[in-house]
Amino acid sequence: MIRFNLLKRFGGVWIDSTVLLTQKIPNEVFNKRYYSIKNVPENFENVVDNRWAGNFVAGSKNFPLFAYFNDFFEEYWSKFDYLIDFFLIDYAFIIAYEKNIGGIKNVVDNLPYNNPDYNWLANHLEDSWTQEFQTRISNNKTFAYKLTRRKNINFDDKSNVFNNII
Repeated sequence: MIRFNLLKRFGGVWIDSTVLLTQKIPNEVFNKRYYSIKNVPENFENVVDNRWAGNFVAGSKNFPLFAYFNDFFEEYWSKFDYLIDFFLIDYAFIIAYEKNIGGIKNVVDNLPYNNPDYNWLANHLEDSWTQEFQTRISNNKTFAYKLTRRKNINFDDKSNVFNNII
């Protein structure tokens, strides 16, 4: 995947286009060897459980995790021409985490919880827009919000949250 090749070679921040930034990205994101969105675990029935977000990843050039991902996906795409699962990035991450590749387990475990409302907005995109939404997304500890949860959004409804933030 191109994100990990770029991060391995140059460092920086990868943010998917489905992430809404409502505030300036804090300097801590740029000053860490590794950074990702991390929330309190909710015992989801998947491997991520809010420990990282593949759609918001930052870190320093040559961080071992980025080299691992780059090699993992180069190997995968050399053998397959289809994505076996949408969450393959997360399965690859759990392998790195459990094997502590490049010390990633310690890095992830020591990363403080951040962006507590990261997934909140995605669950309200079809709701009617109110001042309460404006206040919540602009005055809290979350600077990044995931926008989609693969939902069908009514783009014609100008009163919904989605159309008011875009």
